Amino acid sequence: MTRRTTPALTLLSRVCLSDCGFLHVRRDGRFAYYHVADPRVGELVRLARSLASDNAAALAACVRIAPPPSTEHRVPGRPGGSA
Repeated sequence: MTRRTTPALTLLSRVCLSDCGFLHVRRDGRFAYYHVADPRVGELVRLARSLASDNAAALAACVRIAPPPSTEHRVPGRPGGSA
């Protein structure tokens, strides 16, 4: 199943993150500019990338992590689900 993000959901997520203090917002006319409020988030992203890089082979071979969803179109009720 593919989950799509709607503009409304994206806006709601930004508002929630802003209300919780994770994002700062600067408004300029009809535009809003968001930036991460805590510099530790950058450190967290760098650490996650480093961990993934150090363990790339194990992650690629892992059978517990589901592969990305197929881009093939599925039709419910048809054998194999293909169009």
